Amino acid sequence: MRLLATAGRWTIPNLKQFQESRQPVVWLLAPLIGLATGLAAIGFRLAIGVFQLPWLHDMSENVVQAARAQPWWVIVLAPAAGGLLVGLMLRYVLTAKRTDAVPDVMEARVNAGRGLNLRQGC
Repeated sequence: MRLLATAGRWTIPNLKQFQESRQPVVWLLAPLIGLATGLAAIGFRLAIGVFQLPWLHDMSENVVQAARAQPWWVIVLAPAAGGLLVGLMLRYVLTAKRTDAVPDVMEARVNAGRGLNLRQGC
């Protein structure tokens, strides 16, 4: 009986703190976020397969074996065509200002910090 009373004195305050501290929400969200992340990774891999299917005729991860079965000109032209497509999209479709990167920080350093706000430096 004494052991049960001691366990109750230790357990009840911790359970109250657990319920008040939003820990149950975190415990419920963690597996959901993990599941969503796993599904996103699988979807990303399938999307890669969809893009490699037209030029390698294979969606598997055996890219080298699939590439060996293709003529040399397909191996050269497919990535070049993809790069051209991305370049055209960046030029004509996504016309917003480019993202800030390391060269912008270096340029601001040369200019004594002018032209770089706090958001760009992060």
